Amino acid sequence: TGAKHRVTRRLHRPVKEMLIGLQTSTNQISYATPTHKFHIYDPQTKETKLKKAHEISKGEMLIYPRNTTIKDDPEITSDMCKILGYYLAEGCTILGSDRQPRYASIAFHVKEEHMVEELETLCEKEFGHFDKKTHKSEKYSRVLKKYNKISNPNCLETNINIKQVAQLLCDWGGRVSYEKRLDERFLYLPFDKQEQLLAGLFNGDAHTNPNSHTLCWTTNSRTLVNQVRFILARLGLY
Repeated sequence: TGAKHRVTRRLHRPVKEMLIGLQTSTNQISYATPTHKFHIYDPQTKETKLKKAHEISKGEMLIYPRNTTIKDDPEITSDMCKILGYYLAEGCTILGSDRQPRYASIAFHVKEEHMVEELETLCEKEFGHFDKKTHKSEKYSRVLKKYNKISNPNCLETNINIKQVAQLLCDWGGRVSYEKRLDERFLYLPFDKQEQLLAGLFNGDAHTNPNSHTLCWTTNSRTLVNQVRFILARLGLY
């Protein structure tokens, strides 16, 4: 039905039979007992049917659920979505001595300065009012600061030096790489906003495979992987 229901309890039972693993072309693996049923799509008849795990053959198509519910948030713009995409790909939040977000750092390769310039334009447009309101020093006259890391001259690190924005990105996307995840509001935004989110994410942290003509993206956050799959399915791309 597409409705959400919270898990109230989890049951365990011993399994004597061997589990079957089903690996898809997107490298997602699902394990199930031999009699567990899956929805399978037949491209010839264009029909779906239930098949037990042990009956599924290589090459058959598993159906992935697609949620098309739209819940827009007027305060979240397309530009904010792209900024968050860059942050999810290459960013982290640096904490101050009070253990609260101090600034957000996003790293690019030196050959990706055009991305830095785009990020700077987006940040000035969306968050410039924070800068003028909270910082009087000329040091913070610009929202974004960029410099090369001494330890890695090929790295162009960009810092968003506004605590409120750093807190916002941390709340929306997590603090460090293995904690990355999307705030639930981003899962149901209109498709055009989600496209901008993916554009920033894939621009910053993906590459194309010329042999298979596929887009490859990696992360060490399983939560973010599942959320991106969810969005790709909404857009009809997964």
